Amino acid sequence: MLGSLITQRGTYVRLGSTNRGADSQTILSLQMLAKNTSFDELPCIGAVLTDIDDEVIKTYLSPTFGAITKRQYESLGIVTKQHSKQHPTNGVYYCLELIDFNGFLT
Repeated sequence: MLGSLITQRGTYVRLGSTNRGADSQTILSLQMLAKNTSFDELPCIGAVLTDIDDEVIKTYLSPTFGAITKRQYESLGIVTKQHSKQHPTNGVYYCLELIDFNGFLT
């Protein structure tokens, strides 16, 4: 808890010619940037692998990548591992329009 308090009160960003305290969203963005992680690579909350239609994936990606197998899903960013389990990523949900623009599963 003390570490997060120090981070919130001790993080400043340069805005024009002034330094301002960073808000929690800016701090989160900076942490993700430092880890080289983007939003679309994160696991989609509430999603399961059966939501992804393999035929749709093959239709979109086969012209570019050739024959697509489930073993390639992680390297293509379709799924990600979290706690040794595979989960669909936010990116695949937005690309396949399985999620609306308010952030809710359709």
